[in-house]
Amino acid sequence: MGGHVAEFIVQRIHMVHGWLLQTTEELSEEELCRSLGASSPPIGWHLWHIARWADRLQASLPSNPLSSSFPSNPNKEVWKTENLAAQWNLDRKILGTFEEGSGMDVDRASALPQKIGKNPLLDYARRVFTLADTAVSGLRPEQLPQARSGIMDYEVVDGRIRPVPGKTTTIAADLIFHISHANRHLGMIEALRGLLGKKGTATA
Repeated sequence: MGGHVAEFIVQRIHMVHGWLLQTTEELSEEELCRSLGASSPPIGWHLWHIARWADRLQASLPSNPLSSSFPSNPNKEVWKTENLAAQWNLDRKILGTFEEGSGMDVDRASALPQKIGKNPLLDYARRVFTLADTAVSGLRPEQLPQARSGIMDYEVVDGRIRPVPGKTTTIAADLIFHISHANRHLGMIEALRGLLGKKGTATA
């Protein structure tokens, strides 16, 4: 994989993390936590969900950028090392797959941002986005196609999400998944901002 492709991937990850913060930092606590529809979690949930995936991503990347191998989770998630679920008095059993919200009940998802609070949620997002940006920037182009057990260790069967530990992927596949996934939720945030009467798009 060419260096220019790797640079583009890194740039896009940095950009979407920046947009996610740009579209949420200016919101009030009430705007961040308000549910705007019976089947739509609030903006704060979307930010938490992608922050959790960024945390899983950074924890899965090698701590030594010159390493040629990719052991599973050589670092650790901030979520786990700081025991944030317990700090925020969250029931781990209802937080979805990998405690990151996938498959989470909508009513519980809607209540989650208020339980966490704006400042702790944004602090977590800023820190894990920075860690992920740093980890991704340290990768060499030739490392990206290497096979590994990554963050996409789940599958959807009959509309239900279930873990598939050890599912083989590549660094490149995980990074591209994170870009597309983060942009999907950025789009949800932009739409919900529009319902709040605010400028929706983060890029214009």
